[in-house]
Amino acid sequence: MAIQRLNSILWYSKISINTKVQVYHSIVEPITAYGAECRQLTKIENQLKAVEMDFLRRSCRLSRLDHIRNDMIRERTCVQDTIVDRVERRQLVWYGDVMRIADERWPRKMVSISQPTEGRVERDRRSHEKTRNE
Repeated sequence: MAIQRLNSILWYSKISINTKVQVYHSIVEPITAYGAECRQLTKIENQLKAVEMDFLRRSCRLSRLDHIRNDMIRERTCVQDTIVDRVERRQLVWYGDVMRIADERWPRKMVSISQPTEGRVERDRRSHEKTRNE
């Protein structure tokens, strides 16, 4: 994981927090958000937030044992919006791009397909004997 490789930089006291946040925005966030833009965010939202806060905590040279609230860490690092907010913004931009595409193109067709409802798929209730005799 990207954060583990950057651990020594994050705990280093001579690098400013602003520089560490720039490293986060240029290296860690794109890696983390790469697959999240095409997934349903409700399933991975907490994981994305946890990765982001882990990086920001380490940037401030704090651990979870210090019991500092997330909003205080965001205030120290001057990061206002979460990674989830930025991924949602990118998804909306992508959706707007797809909606401007001509109707006959595949991305537009795939967006307009209705998703099947969750639940059990009904099957034909014929027994093995009836199928064999036909």
